[in-house]
Amino acid sequence: MQVGDIRDVVTAQIATEAALTGQHALGSLQITTTRFKRLPGYLRLGVEAHLVAPTIVGILSQRLVRRVCSACKETSPASPNELEPFFKDPRATTVTLYRGRTCKK
Repeated sequence: MQVGDIRDVVTAQIATEAALTGQHALGSLQITTTRFKRLPGYLRLGVEAHLVAPTIVGILSQRLVRRVCSACKETSPASPNELEPFFKDPRATTVTLYRGRTCKK
């Protein structure tokens, strides 16, 4: 059984009841940004806590990442502002970034 997006109480309850009866129910929960927030998000929808654990077999999280076109990519040195969230001393680190020039490929 494929449920689709689980965005409201009714859909969450249908998916939970199907899983409790032995059905293989697949659905996506769009209300969270990481897989660690999925269970509390499911609970916020109104599904009773004692029903969540026996019905959830696995939780996957997908992040889509842009890819730079290999035909038109060019190098671009990273500025200290771009590196600041990732390095303690961004000025002491050299990182090369790549960007596409928007070709037809």
